[in-house]
Amino acid sequence: MAHTTLADDHKTRRWLAAAGVLGPAAFVADWAVLGATSRGYSPVEDAISRLAATGASTRGAMTAGFVVYGAGLVLYAIPVRAAIAGRAWMWVAATGVATFGVAAFPLGTQVSG
Repeated sequence: MAHTTLADDHKTRRWLAAAGVLGPAAFVADWAVLGATSRGYSPVEDAISRLAATGASTRGAMTAGFVVYGAGLVLYAIPVRAAIAGRAWMWVAATGVATFGVAAFPLGTQVSG
């Protein structure tokens, strides 16, 4: 019996590829809504992570947005690896993992930056 991976199943591959669109889209929607409804937040002047800062009223929702974005990219790395020769998939996955870091270390903590 041949060895199969998640990327071998067409339906699964399509869902994983969709994560590469849905994760970032959900993140942008989250940012747009929270940014537009947060008093004193400027999408031009302030970092997105300011919405997830310690003490921000939007911290929970924006942190969730970062997690969804990171998960979408990590899942998307699977079909990228199957479809594109080289190491592009590693950069996709690394970006997702780095986004988890933003969620784990919000602005206002000793380890944030």
